[in-house]
Amino acid sequence: MIWKSKLCIFIISLLISIPFLGNAQINKDSLVQVMESTKEDSVKVKLLTKLAYLYSLSDLIKSYEFANNAIEISKKSQLKKELLEAYKAAGKICFDMGLMEDAAKYFNLCLELIYQKGNKLEMAMANLNVGAMFLYMGNNKKAEDYHLKSLQLLKEDASSKKEKNLNPFVINIYNNLGLIYKKLSNVPKALYYNELGINLAENNPDYAQTYVFLLHNQGELFIEQKKFKEADTVLNKAIDISEKLNFIGGLTPSYNLLGEINKQQGNNEAALNNYRLGYKFAVASNNNDLIQSISNKLQQIYKDLGNTDSAFKYLNISIDAQNKIKLNEAHEELINKENKRKFEEWQKESEKKQQTFKLLYLTIAIVFLLLGFVLFTIYLRKRKLHKLILLEKIDKDLKIQHLELEKKLLETSLEDKEKQLANDVLYQIQKNEIIEEVVSKLLHQTKQSTGINKEVVKEAIKDLGRTTEENVWSEFEIRFKQVHVNFYDNLQLKFPELTRNERRLCAFLRLNMSSKEISAISGQSPKTIDVARSRLRKKLGIVSDEISLIAFLSDI
Repeated sequence: MIWKSKLCIFIISLLISIPFLGNAQINKDSLVQVMESTKEDSVKVKLLTKLAYLYSLSDLIKSYEFANNAIEISKKSQLKKELLEAYKAAGKICFDMGLMEDAAKYFNLCLELIYQKGNKLEMAMANLNVGAMFLYMGNNKKAEDYHLKSLQLLKEDASSKKEKNLNPFVINIYNNLGLIYKKLSNVPKALYYNELGINLAENNPDYAQTYVFLLHNQGELFIEQKKFKEADTVLNKAIDISEKLNFIGGLTPSYNLLGEINKQQGNNEAALNNYRLGYKFAVASNNNDLIQSISNKLQQIYKDLGNTDSAFKYLNISIDAQNKIKLNEAHEELINKENKRKFEEWQKESEKKQQTFKLLYLTIAIVFLLLGFVLFTIYLRKRKLHKLILLEKIDKDLKIQHLELEKKLLETSLEDKEKQLANDVLYQIQKNEIIEEVVSKLLHQTKQSTGINKEVVKEAIKDLGRTTEENVWSEFEIRFKQVHVNFYDNLQLKFPELTRNERRLCAFLRLNMSSKEISAISGQSPKTIDVARSRLRKKLGIVSDEISLIAFLSDI
């Protein structure tokens, strides 16, 4: 029945913590501004959850968006306490939108977080919450599992605290288990758990209304078993409590069930009386389900009694109530479909945004990778170029070093050859000096010799002088050309008018020889050599006294 489903939802609402809805006049826009400006994630999540509850009264999609943002930030910042509250908010919003599977999903997530905390009492309440969801959805087997688990956890909690009595909210568990086993056609268990709930709720004023519903459930079960006396007792007790509480919602089903007892016993007058009272309170509470149900029963009794006017009256009332029920159901279904459509659109838009962000991040990543690749390629090229330049520089330096080494070797070789040539020249000079000394002695002897001997000596002196001069110049020119290969050719090219003796003088000067040394090797006096040098300067075009003749010849 509808009122029993509402009881189940009432229990869920009790279990969901909604600490923010007391002030209905709160400025939502200013709260959004505060939320957007805050830096601390825990504060932001609390404000988002608060906004989710506030907007659930007017805009469920926006409400869910706030709850979803709270969940995302809580996950990112690992805020378990805040995440639990965000899951609760999302579950309630999905429930309000008629998205029962999504609501169950979020309540299960709540359950997982609560299990991580290890608090038995909270775990029991969470299991009851999820179980009540499955009861509402008509999944009675799962509802049974969660309710029994909740009951077991409550017992473990009491045992760990060494308490004899279970937490009072076990009354809700017993009430729901009674409903579950009634739906599963297990009447003995339904009666058992109803009786447990009744015994606890009887002396607990906080659960007075739940006590009334438990009595209704028990009375209905007794009626099914044809235990009318027991049913009459519990239902009259429910009426007494409801009247004390001024609880119209408790009076309507009580009188309705009493009328059912009277009808089954054949007491139509009593049945009419109870049904009319039930109808009165149903109208007062605007409960179309009970108005339609009781009107049908009244119409049937009046028909059986032959009172067609009253029967027709209640038939119209029943039809009108039925139309209202269908209209309300259609309206509710339309709202749920619209909420579902908006929710699906929001999900698609959210997924689209996520895909866009992913694509954007992927594009940025690819751009950075390409940029990195380009920069790395440029770096490698620069590095390679730097290496090539360095290698070229090293190669150039090595070539320069090699050339310098070759130059040094050539210079060393040239110096050695020049030294050898100088030594040869010096040897020739010493040899000529010895020959001149011998010639001088022979000349001295010719003055003392007579006749044939004198002529022979003179002839020998001439041969000796001529041989010496030819050998000296021949040997010198061979050696000189070995040392200074192109000197004679360059000299002949630049100054073709020079005589043979002048070229020889140039060769001596190229060897940095003094006039005295040249005199010794050439057989001419130093003065003659100086004059020859002076004439040579003129032929070579050397005008300035600052230019050395030897330095000039060294550049040829």
